[in-house]
Amino acid sequence: MKPEETERLFIESLFKDSGLSKETIDVEKLTGDASTRRYFRVKQENESFVICLDDPTQNNEKYTFEIVQEAFSNECIRVPEINYLDRNKGFIVQEDLGNMTFLEELGQARSNEDVKNLYLPVMDELLKIHNIKFDESKDAPFSKLRFDTAKLLDETRVTNANFLIKLLGVSPEDQRVNLVDQSFTSICKYLDRGPWCVTHRDFHSRNIMMKNGKPVIIDFQDARLGIPQYDLVSLLEDCYFFVETDVKDELIKYYKSNSSISLENFEKNYDFMAIQRLYKAIGSFSMIYNVRGDSRYLKFIGRSFERILSLLSKYDQYMELKLTLAKFYYAS
Repeated sequence: MKPEETERLFIESLFKDSGLSKETIDVEKLTGDASTRRYFRVKQENESFVICLDDPTQNNEKYTFEIVQEAFSNECIRVPEINYLDRNKGFIVQEDLGNMTFLEELGQARSNEDVKNLYLPVMDELLKIHNIKFDESKDAPFSKLRFDTAKLLDETRVTNANFLIKLLGVSPEDQRVNLVDQSFTSICKYLDRGPWCVTHRDFHSRNIMMKNGKPVIIDFQDARLGIPQYDLVSLLEDCYFFVETDVKDELIKYYKSNSSISLENFEKNYDFMAIQRLYKAIGSFSMIYNVRGDSRYLKFIGRSFERILSLLSKYDQYMELKLTLAKFYYAS
């Protein structure tokens, strides 16, 4: 996408100030994320960079993503390099990772064995994240934030409001909505017991880029403490890509064999986290539709919902939650 002329001239001027400009450059506007940041690709004869325009910081204060990028890099986690940064102008020059996402790479796999082999190096990066000694990174934002009961419950309540009430048309006065909320309160309290590690927070196939055949982790600025299953569920119960059960089992076995974190109650933690995480994702997809009118993500709700019902079937104490959600969904 071509940028506006004023944008192009502005980017060219800032890029020249960085000292990285060597000759005539070409500026391409990129699709941004959900924030107010704007992204551009700058191409020179033999190289290219990604430019991010962000809000300037106060007193040259470091950006959150900058702090996390440094913490991750120190642990040899593959993240984009920062080539130049001017916090006073909100101008950041980063490594260009290209356009190939992990999701697209998975889509080209010819067999389950190929899928598993693509996931293994991603699992290695995840293990590095989870093995960060967060008690020694007290200045990092992720050491001060945690997926506690309140945070997890906030996420499920977004789903109640946007999926059950707005999308499915359930009355907010319906007492069954309270039953859903009480059940998820119980699940979130259980997940609040730990064990804790640094989590990426949004570790799925669209937040991993492939460069020279190797994974590079992006969108890590919101990292916080959580249980390891939070990221595992994001990756292996990915709303965008279905992982076959046998492949999933092998990858979980690989993770457990290489993790230094407690494996106590691993399966139950995984199941409960998957229920919460998938329910949260459904809420996000619903909110995108309700607020922006963007229906692209609605197609991912069905399979995620069916997976929640399947997991709830394993636990008698949540059978009423399963039946209530099913009634809402299939009767709408």
